[in-house]
Amino acid sequence: MTTSSYVGIDVSKDRLDVAVLGEERGWQVENTQAGIAKLVQQMQEIGPELIVVEALFHAGLCVAVVNPARVRQFARACGLLAKTDKLDAQVLAVFGQRVQPRHYEGKSEAEKQLSALLVRRKQVEEMLKAEQNRLRTTSPSLKSSVVEVIICLKEQKNRLDEQIRQFLQEQQAWQEQTEILSSAPGVGMVTTATLLAELPELGKMDRKKIAALVGVAPMNYDSGRKRGYRKTKAGRSEVHPGGHAPQPADPSPIPAFVEARQREEGSSHSLHEEIPHHPQCHAPRPATFSLRHCLTSSHMPT
Repeated sequence: MTTSSYVGIDVSKDRLDVAVLGEERGWQVENTQAGIAKLVQQMQEIGPELIVVEALFHAGLCVAVVNPARVRQFARACGLLAKTDKLDAQVLAVFGQRVQPRHYEGKSEAEKQLSALLVRRKQVEEMLKAEQNRLRTTSPSLKSSVVEVIICLKEQKNRLDEQIRQFLQEQQAWQEQTEILSSAPGVGMVTTATLLAELPELGKMDRKKIAALVGVAPMNYDSGRKRGYRKTKAGRSEVHPGGHAPQPADPSPIPAFVEARQREEGSSHSLHEEIPHHPQCHAPRPATFSLRHCLTSSHMPT
């Protein structure tokens, strides 16, 4: 068994294209349970460093799940503009050797079950919002039907909240992390459950790396004398409140007409007073600030 070999696997709907670095010949297997089982046996004989199929991870092999966009940019940087499934598998093998991507850490059974509860809760919440918006414009003769659906969805949401709360209480291994996360301002049960289920690296990385992984760490954009805006980029969409959309590190200036309108109305409160000021960072959205504070807290066990 060679422990220094690198294998690239391009995944498509019907088949898996496999390429071993240094070997011209590649092969294909069907993207089925039988095909994956056969591939697992082949990979165990090779002992590769890069695999992008989750089933192989559960077989005890080292896996690195990589972003296709990064691999495509790597291929262009190497001067490879053509794209086929066979070429993609070969590029993945080279990418694994040169870049050495971080090994994939799969979820435990508890994390999978908690993720399923959170996904279902999000689905019910989206349906509830849609029905509540529909209630405003629906015909008066049909409002009773919409109200019945809203009541049913609220019951489902409350039931899921109780299941999530009970599930967290049953997991003794998460008790310390649950207490630490819940102590952060603005972090409730759903946020705590989301961090535990969708961020298994929490507590295994330092605060700067975990903040960058989630997408709440402002990234530099400097060149020469230019000092660009610091923005958060990418991040784990299940955890980051802003998803994959870049968010500025500092809040945008408040338009002058807003302050003028406040003065005309005699308002004694300013928008500046509602946003807490910090010498190093601002928090335009309390939820994001709380999450960043939670992830960068030095009290998280490592």
